[in-house]
Amino acid sequence: MNQQWCRRQEKKGFPVIDLEEVAVRRGERSILQKVSWRAKSGEHWAVLGANGSGKTSLLRLLAGYLFPAEGAVSVLGETFGATDLRELRSRLGLVSVYLKEWLERHHPEELALDVVASGFGAGIGRTAGGNRVEERAGETLAGLGGAALNRVPFGKLSQGQKQIVLIARALAPRPELLLLDEPCTGLDLAGRETLLASLDVANVHGELPTVIYVTHHPEEILPFFSHALLLRNGEVVSQGEKAKVLTADNLSAALGLPLEVVWRDGRIWAFVRRRS
Repeated sequence: MNQQWCRRQEKKGFPVIDLEEVAVRRGERSILQKVSWRAKSGEHWAVLGANGSGKTSLLRLLAGYLFPAEGAVSVLGETFGATDLRELRSRLGLVSVYLKEWLERHHPEELALDVVASGFGAGIGRTAGGNRVEERAGETLAGLGGAALNRVPFGKLSQGQKQIVLIARALAPRPELLLLDEPCTGLDLAGRETLLASLDVANVHGELPTVIYVTHHPEEILPFFSHALLLRNGEVVSQGEKAKVLTADNLSAALGLPLEVVWRDGRIWAFVRRRS
């Protein structure tokens, strides 16, 4: 691990993510264009946009699975093109629908605790570390409210429980940056609120590093999120402090609907504006 980074990370306000005029393309199609964004340690960001706005591509870029066609990318103090992306990924926690679906297809019999412990080796199955790793995995899962899931096969878990296990897997190795790609997708209301409550508890207990949370549902943005980034068609609509970004006008522009917003208990709820 980069010891210099660790010392700098202790200071609030050090750039965790630094993008400058970034473009990402797939063939002739532009996925992200002219994206400039800086997220600092001590901040938690929500990334919102409609389907196809570039949210998941942005997360894959941060994790080093996509490379910019233009612009400069720095994550955790490491500049793309001048760093080992595999080493960088070992410092990140990533939760995506791809991993969940892969586990469901290929490792449904894997016990929840073993899935969490596998995060230390960035693979699936038992990894080196023995009792120390298992203890840390169990503590992390319990901290998210999943202590009763330890011995349950992954394939037998509910959708919400699977997401809790995958978040625990990402958190157990103590990453410096946590990337959550639409973790509430496919959950019913109770499952969604259980998962969000687990994240809230982890934050209260100091278990969360800087979090980047991708969603297209504003109501999923918990009070502890400090900042927001809005995307539309691969471009930034607005970014900055949450209260200044999550306005009716900005959300309407990002999501392509005339919206009204209501803040309640630190969360924002969006409604389609009534026609007069």
